[in-house]
Amino acid sequence: MNNKSPCAEIANKIGDLMHEGTLTAIKKIKKIIAAEKDPIQRAYAQSALEECQYFYYSPDSPKEEKEFNLLKLIQKKEEELIDLEVELNGFIYKSGRLNLEADITKKLMRKVKDKYKKLQWENELKGIAGVQSWYQCKQMDLREQIGFLEAWIVEARKNITVEKYKNIPLDVLHSIHHDYEDWEENEKLDHASSDDNPKPES
Repeated sequence: MNNKSPCAEIANKIGDLMHEGTLTAIKKIKKIIAAEKDPIQRAYAQSALEECQYFYYSPDSPKEEKEFNLLKLIQKKEEELIDLEVELNGFIYKSGRLNLEADITKKLMRKVKDKYKKLQWENELKGIAGVQSWYQCKQMDLREQIGFLEAWIVEARKNITVEKYKNIPLDVLHSIHHDYEDWEENEKLDHASSDDNPKPES
């Protein structure tokens, strides 16, 4: 009877690699994963890779700590940039739709004979123009914010000098975090909750 663990074979291959925390160890584990056919052993090797990456990429000096925190901030700014670009595209879409609405309304106005109806549709056009003007202002504001963030991110990346942080995988960056980050997220949730449920005035 074989009581050997299904992961024993891959564990022998990896050995202490997972705790080495070096780029060489990471590359070796990746080669083992690529060659491994058994799904259970591949999953074990993947777990070992994640642990090895954690040891390698975790800050190990004040300089690394500073640059790692800057990377986290860059990541946050990049997420904000994506949100702004999505919002901008939404306003561009709405603006285009309003233009279509205005075009059809103008065509109707050229055909209508009733002065009262024509006046109604003129007011409709004025309303569309007012909303369109607001959409244009929002687009200008969003483009300014996007331009600033893009420039900020480029400049910030110039300050990443630690070699291992220049091309750190995004999933690894997500997986390494400080306790205060959880506190920061909880603070955001608390503020959002208090905004949704304002205290009654005394």
